[in-house]
Amino acid sequence: MVAAATAVIGAIGSSTAAIAATVGAVATTVGTFQQMRAANRAAAYNEQIALRDATVQQQNRVMALRTSQIDAEDKRRETQRTLASIRNSYGVSGYVLSGTPLEMLQDNAIEGEIDAQRIEQEGRATARDIGLGVTRSQETATMERNSISSARTFLATASTAASGTGRVLERVA
Repeated sequence: MVAAATAVIGAIGSSTAAIAATVGAVATTVGTFQQMRAANRAAAYNEQIALRDATVQQQNRVMALRTSQIDAEDKRRETQRTLASIRNSYGVSGYVLSGTPLEMLQDNAIEGEIDAQRIEQEGRATARDIGLGVTRSQETATMERNSISSARTFLATASTAASGTGRVLERVA
């Protein structure tokens, strides 16, 4: 009878240990679920921010290109006004536009066009730099999206493990 009682007590002790281990595993799984849900929400938020940043940077890129085109066109008009003023002063003074005066006008026209092209090039360079920022923001959004996908995969795996743990508890009980 003592041997039977000892066997029953041993069985109860091993069952208690199995239940405690299972309860610990379930608690760990629940904690992991909560962490992964929080990480999933944070990744989704970060993805939205990255996409918004990409949109703003794209708008800034377009604005930089437009601004440089407007500035270049303003420079061309300024050059035309300067040339007209020079021609007018030559005409009033009686000079004939040939030789040196004509070469001066050509030099002024060339310099004005070079300035206008420089303005356009600076605008394209700025737009390119902003475009690189757009690419980085889009890459960040993609990484966040992949992080969300990984979290969902982990949650599905953990859910399967938790349901398996529940089946073990049913068998032990």
